[in-house]
Amino acid sequence: MNNYRDAQEPGDSSLSGDGVADHRARRRPSLFTSVLIVTGILIGWWVWTDPSALMTLQGHRMVVLPGLSGPSIPSVLSDEPPTPWSWYTDGEVHQLAVLLTDPRSNWLALVHGLKAKGIPFVLTDQPERTLRHQVILAYPTLSGKVLSREAIQRLAAHPRQGGTLIACGPIGGGLEEVFGIQEAWDNRTPTTLLFHGAPWLLRGDTPGRDWTIPLWHPAGADPPIGVTRYRPSSATTLASYEDGLAGIVQRPIGPGWGMAVEGDIGYLLWRGHTLRAEGFSGSFNNRFTPATDGLLLLLEAVYRRGEPWAVTLDPTPDGQTMTVLLTHDVDAQTSMRNALTFAKEE
Repeated sequence: MNNYRDAQEPGDSSLSGDGVADHRARRRPSLFTSVLIVTGILIGWWVWTDPSALMTLQGHRMVVLPGLSGPSIPSVLSDEPPTPWSWYTDGEVHQLAVLLTDPRSNWLALVHGLKAKGIPFVLTDQPERTLRHQVILAYPTLSGKVLSREAIQRLAAHPRQGGTLIACGPIGGGLEEVFGIQEAWDNRTPTTLLFHGAPWLLRGDTPGRDWTIPLWHPAGADPPIGVTRYRPSSATTLASYEDGLAGIVQRPIGPGWGMAVEGDIGYLLWRGHTLRAEGFSGSFNNRFTPATDGLLLLLEAVYRRGEPWAVTLDPTPDGQTMTVLLTHDVDAQTSMRNALTFAKEE
């Protein structure tokens, strides 16, 4: 009794009479406090029995494999120097010449695409060197902003001498006539690129319904891809966007050809190589949706048409019609555990 009275505040008469019972009643845990205690016990038990729950609580996922441990010291990722484009300058005159007009572009993704398709090429920033080749691809743009007037005039004369000049994206420097267009402008609204019938791949093949190349899917998380729209004058439209405006055009000039392609092929290849872009193709599996494949097939066809000594490498093994790569969904929670079973079966 004395202990409770000693704790009584001055002027507080709440402990008079049966004040001891009233004080104890106020000290009983409330329902809210009890719920918090029970919740804490449950969370502690959850984390104790499943350590990955701690990462789940923090907004991440972690799979704990018993018996495995990581390195004892922190791993340090070394800074790799950027790949120099000068690695790809060697080659013969019968290969595709890629005129690099901006070394800050996605040229490496374009290189990877050409190598995967088996198209031989050389990379150079010298317009004079490209003129020794029959087929020239100016990437990522062709205008007076990146080349001198004299260089543009030499390139413009290349088709009239039997060569092929391919330009990506916007075209300037008075080259509109070479490609048979009135104007060209950038845009980010198109979502598909549809190839037309007779000129398909320049072989006369009629494309099936699958030869609609997706450029962006509204349901995807990735931003739209910037493309170039062309308004043809004398050029033939090989592919157009869903609104009917031209995306790829070509024009015969004497014995040669001029061709303008929808935009930054390297960026499209880079996006396909580095991002998952689920929903981009409109099909998760078991269906062929040509995206970067279609553009690479087009470049291969243009190269083979324009270069009499064209030699391409078959990307499939000798005697086979296709290459199949078996992969596993390693980012699923049970993948690491199932990988051992898959390895035994294979």
